[in-house]
Amino acid sequence: NTHFSSSTTFTYTSREATLKLVGWSHTRTYQDGFLSGPGSDNKATVSGLKPSKRYHYHIWNYCTAGVSPGWYPCGTNELKINGGPNKYIVASHCKNQQMIHGVATTDSSGKIEFLFVGRNTHVSVSQISIDDYYGGFAGR
Repeated sequence: NTHFSSSTTFTYTSREATLKLVGWSHTRTYQDGFLSGPGSDNKATVSGLKPSKRYHYHIWNYCTAGVSPGWYPCGTNELKINGGPNKYIVASHCKNQQMIHGVATTDSSGKIEFLFVGRNTHVSVSQISIDDYYGGFAGR
């Protein structure tokens, strides 16, 4: 449970890819990851992938039923992938359940950008994994 500046960048690197998180204001155990409040724009950028290639993405967003009576931090928010149309996302109450998955194409530099937009409630991300569209692990 930590607060930090929303301009702080967190970088995680696997063998095949790098994940950078920017815009997130804090971590909480009840959301099992990074989160920010309503009105926030938060990025998760995966780089180091092959340019202009398709990848499967899987995103987990866990949220408990509430941390105090009458307060429920989970709800519907928005997700844009590579600047595309909005996808509406709702946090899961099951820790091992994916919130959303699909296919995204990297840009010419081998990046995929996930923009999480807090609309009505806290927006969070617990885990992101990327798999090569044609099989094989690209990073988690």
